[in-house]
Amino acid sequence: MEPRRDQRQTASLRFRVIATSIHPEWFTVKAHRRIEGSTWRADLRIVEGGHLVCWRFGPIMLTELLVPEDLPLPELPSLCCGSTRHAATYEFQRRPAQYHAHLEAEHLDDETFEHIQTELTLDAKRAGIAAHHRTVNRLETSPLSLLQFETLPSGLAVQAYHTLPDQNLIIRAQSLFEFLPSGSPTGR
Repeated sequence: MEPRRDQRQTASLRFRVIATSIHPEWFTVKAHRRIEGSTWRADLRIVEGGHLVCWRFGPIMLTELLVPEDLPLPELPSLCCGSTRHAATYEFQRRPAQYHAHLEAEHLDDETFEHIQTELTLDAKRAGIAAHHRTVNRLETSPLSLLQFETLPSGLAVQAYHTLPDQNLIIRAQSLFEFLPSGSPTGR
């Protein structure tokens, strides 16, 4: 008898925050957008299977990665790391900057998933950055990645949504990159 596979197994994505940038050539970039505040800048990228947010405030650089676990990446020390298997909240300070994130994956019934997929597809038209990913069968619902952002006087808030129709799965990440009130950048 063959072992039964769990149909609700969560996609294996890894979540990391590193204190440096990572070259875009490591990824298949689907969409890119640069955003600049008065004292910071950020590059948001939707990549095959996930996203990157690279935020710079003076000499401080924070890069958030949500990418497939099997994607080979250079060995870089992580400020925090995890996966989409469990909901998690991350928080740390790297003076004069601080970072907060919440990550969760949710399996939905067919009807609810289709409803949310439709809403996100409509939102993609006015989102900060969005991309549909190819499927083998062009008649299947395509996975969607969507990054919405809000520029703040002290930083950047990002909401990421990734849909995986073959699993009725939605992965959500909410991140806040900000500088502390006493922080002042020394370079850009």
